[in-house]
Amino acid sequence: MTTKKEEQRRRKAHKKALRQEREKRASRTSLSKKFILGCLSGVISILGIASAIVNLLPKLSVSPSSSVDPHAAFGTIFNLKNDGIIGVHDVTFSFCPGTVYEPTTNTGVIGGKMAIGNWRADDLAPGDSVGLPFEQTYLGFPNAQVDAVFVISFRPGWWPWTREQRFRFTSERSTDGTWQWKEMPVGDRCRKGPPWN
Repeated sequence: MTTKKEEQRRRKAHKKALRQEREKRASRTSLSKKFILGCLSGVISILGIASAIVNLLPKLSVSPSSSVDPHAAFGTIFNLKNDGIIGVHDVTFSFCPGTVYEPTTNTGVIGGKMAIGNWRADDLAPGDSVGLPFEQTYLGFPNAQVDAVFVISFRPGWWPWTREQRFRFTSERSTDGTWQWKEMPVGDRCRKGPPWN
């Protein structure tokens, strides 16, 4: 037969055991939550760093390099260069004429977007450059004043999705009759969907 004191001791011991079990369970749950949150924050950090690399490291530039006919606006050959520290792949080129005006015949083209055949540069390593197929696009506009946006689509490094960069140039005829190109702010010209001008 148990005494009252023994019964109370047994109850206290049982309560204590239950409390310790609850604390152990809470501690295990807390640790697993911390582990999951730690993993999630690690994944988010990695994605953030990868996104920053993809957005900041590819540095492409476009510039007029030479001319097949310096007395024709569309005789200019433009050069695409990878100035970044990672390679780019699946490079394609298109352009929006924006405004092409031929003063001698008072004709012109406004808006639209043109892809140049099936032109593609598979890979462009850091420091590499390639000529863009822009020259002789409009053969019937020898004196054209041009305001065009060049659109370069590419896939940076190991990134699975393509990105796009735009470069805007306007043409000016100099006093010796040759054509000069000036880079201009792009703004929202030649976006992904129409209207492109």
